[in-house]
Amino acid sequence: MSAVPVLAVNTARAKHYAMQRLRSQFAVALILLFSLLSIAVGTAGPGRSESLVELLQKPGHVAFMRHAWAPFEGAPKSEAVSAETLGPCGTQRNLDDKGRADARRLGDVLRQAGVMFDAVYTSKWCRCRETAELITGTSVDNLPLINSFYTNPDKSVGPKQIAALKRYLNEPSALSARMLMVTHGSLITALTGIDTNETEIVIVKPTGNGGIEVVGRGTL
Repeated sequence: MSAVPVLAVNTARAKHYAMQRLRSQFAVALILLFSLLSIAVGTAGPGRSESLVELLQKPGHVAFMRHAWAPFEGAPKSEAVSAETLGPCGTQRNLDDKGRADARRLGDVLRQAGVMFDAVYTSKWCRCRETAELITGTSVDNLPLINSFYTNPDKSVGPKQIAALKRYLNEPSALSARMLMVTHGSLITALTGIDTNETEIVIVKPTGNGGIEVVGRGTL
């Protein structure tokens, strides 16, 4: 039997390993692609998915959005603060230029997509109000049920507030409305169990019997 030249063996191995690397890179690219798609798409039931924009346009769906970027660096400390003891904006952590630009851009995206809300509410905190008003281009009302309770020294407030918020979402007027709630990551987590980034949206659908169902999440 004639020997196979070493050069030919090395070349074949090099091609084999190159193909393995390509397959691995392709697999990683697919995983990344599907991960990105899952951020922008909400599950809407067996056999069908709806985009975030489609869900935002549906009556009876409520969008909870975390406020835009508000850096901790250089911000005043806000320990043991409740909605009742909250000071003026100068004593709070507020949006910076990036946060304001992100909020304006998001407002443009929503308008271009034709998304309209029947009601928009904000937490009492200035970073939420500014986010909501930059998105909508108009003044926005405070809904106490979406105020932060994270720094409230009375830790019994949070569970009671979340229970009251769920009851509010299941009232007849809310069951047929398209609403945007600009609030805090801590409240969204308490309500849905989901941790959010700045301007990330979690869409919930009231069940009609006092509960809620998360039907989508993502960013625009």
